Amino acid sequence: MSRPHAEQSHSELIAPPKRAWHDIFHNEITAWIVLITSLSLTLIAWSISRHYVGIHAQDNFNFAVEDARQKIIQRMLEYEQVLRGGVALFEASDEVTRIDWHNYVSTLKIDLYYPGIQGIGFASVLKPDEVARHETIIQANGFPDFAIHPTGKRDTYSSIDYLEPFDWRNRRAFGYDMFSESTRHSAMLYAMSTGNPALSGRVILVQETNQDVQAGFLMYLPLYRKGATIDTPEERRSNIIGFVYSPFRMHDLMQGILGAVPNNLSFEIYDSNTGSDDQLMYRSTHDGSGHTSETNMFDTHTTIELPGHTWHAHFHSTSSFEKELSSAQPAVIGVGGVAVDLLLFTILLSLSNQKKRIAIKNAKLIAIDAKLQEALHQVEQMAYYDSLTGLANRRMMDARLQQSMAMSHRDHHYRALLFLDLDKFKAVNDELGHDAGDQVLIEASRRMQGSIREVDITCRLGGDEFVIILEQLGKDYAVALQQTRNVTEKIRQALSYPYALEKEERICNPSIGITLFNDRESKLGQLLQLADEAMYAAKSEQGNIPHLAIRENDDIRIHPCT
Repeated sequence: MSRPHAEQSHSELIAPPKRAWHDIFHNEITAWIVLITSLSLTLIAWSISRHYVGIHAQDNFNFAVEDARQKIIQRMLEYEQVLRGGVALFEASDEVTRIDWHNYVSTLKIDLYYPGIQGIGFASVLKPDEVARHETIIQANGFPDFAIHPTGKRDTYSSIDYLEPFDWRNRRAFGYDMFSESTRHSAMLYAMSTGNPALSGRVILVQETNQDVQAGFLMYLPLYRKGATIDTPEERRSNIIGFVYSPFRMHDLMQGILGAVPNNLSFEIYDSNTGSDDQLMYRSTHDGSGHTSETNMFDTHTTIELPGHTWHAHFHSTSSFEKELSSAQPAVIGVGGVAVDLLLFTILLSLSNQKKRIAIKNAKLIAIDAKLQEALHQVEQMAYYDSLTGLANRRMMDARLQQSMAMSHRDHHYRALLFLDLDKFKAVNDELGHDAGDQVLIEASRRMQGSIREVDITCRLGGDEFVIILEQLGKDYAVALQQTRNVTEKIRQALSYPYALEKEERICNPSIGITLFNDRESKLGQLLQLADEAMYAAKSEQGNIPHLAIRENDDIRIHPCT
């Protein structure tokens, strides 16, 4: 009889809590709690919406900046092709007369198809003893007052002989010696020494008057003697004939590229990263609203890479651009959310059904949990890859190596583990800065990815240390070793090329340690230790030669893998 009594007592003890919970969900305090919670969620939703509207606006701004930047770069490439056409005209002709040059430029219709270009010209390069004869020839061709200017003694002279359209403005440059001015001289020297096109720094063109003075620059493309050997800078300088070139007035150029009144961006272009007024190349027209870089919503600095030169640009949004991107979504969410919260509060005060209240609360919790689970999944995905290089990180490497060891145990195929370190990488970071170091790491990662097979994987451990796992090698050790040598040599050669950084080129040869494994190896740490010791042996040799580590019982034998 004691068991029924115990059950009855238990039931009596449970009943009061049920009534207490029922009372809690039917009083005003619960309604207030729900109201405060829902208002908090509305605030969060409003904040998130406002955040994503801002992200969308920022993306649009970034797209507009990149679009403007690419338009400038593309237009300058088109102008480069025009100059290459001029060089080709000289290369294909025994002689290019003034009429030939006029016809060539007229055919291009630069006012229609190449807006912003001031003209297309040819400038001869002369030795001091050639100047008088050169002036005499041009004077005899209908220009009796022609003279190379400014006067003065120089080691080398240049003379603007052709410049079309030969209008009043371009006539002011006829006979001008561009070697006499340091900024032009530097660009011309770079072009003739490299054989590549080159832009000059900021200048005031000879064509300028005292009306509407604009900053200008010039683009040069060298012309060499036909059939001459021009493999070295010295050979190029000794065989230079002249330059096909174009002068540009910066404001006219930007109007031709981006239009007279950009309605979404305001920007300045400088000839250096100092941002000083004396280096200002161009400033766009503001929208008249008093919107300045101190009050705008979006602002960014970027570079415009051009042949032999770099411009520094400062972009910021205009008020009209910001108005176009404004969104009522946060306000709708805020006002609508508050309205819903108040309505829910009113309903909760009148509700008497506990089950409905629990269902509503559970539904909200399930929705929040689903979002949290999704966010957690995304975070876990991001945790397996290096944010700088996009390569697998240490966590992914551990998992992949464990998997590779297990597969090797089953199929008895050899695998290889390569441990890499970039020599002199620290010097790049210390001397050129971390941005240059990051550039080296990104480029090195790209080269390694291009050197391995599709089944292999490259991982970044951190800093300049990398691990590469070579999969599905042969079952025979000698075959597997030769396969490993082949892939390693491709990697070594790819990483031995210089890295073209912004300031200079640097060489960061790899130190590579190698170890092979099959089902006899069982510990991940042992493999990494073997490859690491082999890498340090390679580094100590300083010969850019990979080293192989072999474990024989308790001994480790390391020797060059060539």
